[in-house]
Amino acid sequence: MSFAIAIAGLAFLILIHEAGHFFVARAVRMRPRRFYLFFPPALWKTTRNGIEYGIGAIPLGGYVKIPGMHRPAARDLTAHLDAAVDEAPGLARPVELAAAALDAERFDEARAALADLRAAVVRQSLSEPAERRAEKGITEIEHALSTDAYCSAPV
Repeated sequence: MSFAIAIAGLAFLILIHEAGHFFVARAVRMRPRRFYLFFPPALWKTTRNGIEYGIGAIPLGGYVKIPGMHRPAARDLTAHLDAAVDEAPGLARPVELAAAALDAERFDEARAALADLRAAVVRQSLSEPAERRAEKGITEIEHALSTDAYCSAPV
C-alpha cells in the first residue's frame, strides 16, 4: 500500500514538473510535440492539435518534447540517415545538400533541401528500419527548424 502511495506521489510531482515545462513553452508560443507522464513504451497515448499526450509504462520520470532545444546541425541529419545512404547511395547527394545548408545555418535552404531529401527517401527501396530512421531524422530536423521551435524563439 505504501509503495503505491509513493508511486502516486512521485507521479504527481513529475506531472507538476513537466506541466511547468509544457505551459511555459506554450506561453512563449512554442509548440511541444509530446507530453508524457512516465517513460515509454506507451500504455496510452492520444494526439490533439499536433501534440501527443501519453502515459508510459516505466514510472521513473516523464518528459515534454520541445523541438529545437539545440540548433540542428549536419551531424544530427547524417546520424539518422547513415543506414539509408548505405542501402541507397543515391541519397548521399541530397543528404550532403541538406547537411551543408544546416551547417551554414541557411535554414530556408535547409527546409527546401529536407523536402527534396524526403521525396528522395520515398523513391528509394529501403529496409523498414532504415526508412523509419530516415523519416524520424528528417521530421526531427524539420520540427527543429520550425518557427515554433525553441531555437527560433526570441530571447
